[in-house]
Amino acid sequence: MSVEFRSEFAALLAYYAARIAAARRGLPANEVFAAVQAIVNEQTVTLRALAERQAAAQKQRAEKPERPMQNARRKGEDPNLR
Repeated sequence: MSVEFRSEFAALLAYYAARIAAARRGLPANEVFAAVQAIVNEQTVTLRALAERQAAAQKQRAEKPERPMQNARRKGEDPNLR
């Protein structure tokens, strides 16, 4: 796991924990459960998307780039010089 991933993951956990705490403090008791459930559902979707982005980035880094062909012309090179 990269440092960026762990940092973003921790920031998201803190963000959603703060939202849950605010909902618990600011809402009437009969609305707290629904609000917290909605926040947790949103958190799940967000963390899953983060994990998928991380997996895609790791896969991309693992793939070797294709080497350029030796006979390929360079940009601006005159094809008649060969």
